[in-house]
Amino acid sequence: MAGYYAYMGSGDYLVPTNYRSMTPGIPLACSNGGVVCAVYLNDTTEIPLTPFSSTLIQNITDAVGSASNQGTPGLPDHVTMRP
Repeated sequence: MAGYYAYMGSGDYLVPTNYRSMTPGIPLACSNGGVVCAVYLNDTTEIPLTPFSSTLIQNITDAVGSASNQGTPGLPDHVTMRP
């Protein structure tokens, strides 16, 4: 089952072990900004085990560079940002 994984606030944005699974149904409180908030992944573990796809890596890069969310909300490879 896919879901959002919150960035834990330290370390490289492109390293999956820097993210933790969010409880399903918890609404995102993210808006555009310069820091990654969460990513949407096709994974079922607390810490993502699968390497990030090239699409997700590009979306993270674009999100950081533009300070805006990238991808389609609720679909894999979506990246949300926060101030």
